[in-house]
Amino acid sequence: MTAAARKGDRVRVVAAYKRLSEADSTKWVVGEYFATEWLPADTTRSPLPVALNLASLYEQILRQLMPVAGKPGETLQSLAERHRLMAVKQRELARLETQLKREKQFNRKVQLNATARSVKPKSMH
Repeated sequence: MTAAARKGDRVRVVAAYKRLSEADSTKWVVGEYFATEWLPADTTRSPLPVALNLASLYEQILRQLMPVAGKPGETLQSLAERHRLMAVKQRELARLETQLKREKQFNRKVQLNATARSVKPKSMH
């Protein structure tokens, strides 16, 4: 599902990751939506990627919109799952940081800090 959203004199491209349902192969499950930043409506649009079929075109558009770069040979499904797991960890980290700011007891702050360090990706330590 790809669309252009319009808000006054601004526009952005929006696409959702869709996959077949594991429970019912005749139904689609819509995952997270990915979008560009809001741009002026008169911004020059880039041409669509070259693709041999709609599935390939859809995958290329989604990969361009995802904030996480794909690894060589990584499928769209595994990239979407990796992005979902990263978002879960980011929400968990934000929740822990909020708790840490409110906590008054030193020993509890130490525990929250240790938990937050275990949730952070290694590159953020």
